[in-house]
Amino acid sequence: MKKLICLMLAALMVLGLAACAKNDTQPPVATDAASAGNNGNAPEPAKPSTLVYGSGDYDSINPIMNEHCEIKHLLFYTQGDYGLWQCSKACHNRTYDNELLVRQMVARQRDMKIPTELVPYCPVCGAPLTMNLRCDDTFVQDRGWYAASERYADFLGWHKQGKVLYLELGVGNNTPVIIKYPFWRYTLENPDAVYVCINHGQAYAPREIVDRSICLNMDIGHSLTYECIKGYGLMNW
Repeated sequence: MKKLICLMLAALMVLGLAACAKNDTQPPVATDAASAGNNGNAPEPAKPSTLVYGSGDYDSINPIMNEHCEIKHLLFYTQGDYGLWQCSKACHNRTYDNELLVRQMVARQRDMKIPTELVPYCPVCGAPLTMNLRCDDTFVQDRGWYAASERYADFLGWHKQGKVLYLELGVGNNTPVIIKYPFWRYTLENPDAVYVCINHGQAYAPREIVDRSICLNMDIGHSLTYECIKGYGLMNW
């Protein structure tokens, strides 16, 4: 049964990606610590394609934070980014990449303490810098955040109709309005869409879309393993 579920999931993922359309817009130019869009130009309309994985015509959003600071031009880090610092008082709308300084902290820390000179402070008001994390009303949304929000909105607009796979991985009930509820609504509005939820202990869907939903109550790490997909030859599709 587990092998059958893995095969079904892998097939749905491949078919869902293949059903999307390819856009030819170039990756955005980086500003601050994140990307800032396509210089204000409207994106070109999506063009049909049979395979889009690796072409850039896919997007992902992390409802918590982008913990690995990778491929930021493909992410909408709506709730924050551990790879960015901001003023703890939010005195200005700018974030700062923290990788180099964090590496220095790790290298020089002793007994869970770092040298005083490595403590970061806001260059504008002098307050301590803090993680760019939406935990109160001081969260900073910089140019990169707004550019990512616009890209994600464009992506959704391009794929309102046709065969779309809404793949939800491990989304709980802390902030369901960001991914879970919109995915339900998009699936309801598009009769060709499929909703897939993988969540250990919280895999469910509304009755209105139950006939086009697949809910897997299992560990994500197991369901998406390379070995599980490769075992059925799906890596060559």
